Amino acid sequence: MFSYQGIVLWLFLAISLGLAPYFPEPHIWQKLTLLGDASVSFSLVDWFDLGMHGLPWLGLMACLYDWVKHKCS
Repeated sequence: MFSYQGIVLWLFLAISLGLAPYFPEPHIWQKLTLLGDASVSFSLVDWFDLGMHGLPWLGLMACLYDWVKHKCS
């Protein structure tokens, strides 16, 4: 069932944990550009780090999908 508390929670987690550390660039962005660069090897620690920083964003997307589905039905 849809709740606004879920969106607020996942949004907070995505902004705080999903982007940390913020400077010089967000860590998730750094990992995604590293993943896109074919000349750099992506180790197991990098995959784990990408998963940990990407999980709040996936949760937010799932919650927003549920919100759109709930509004349209």
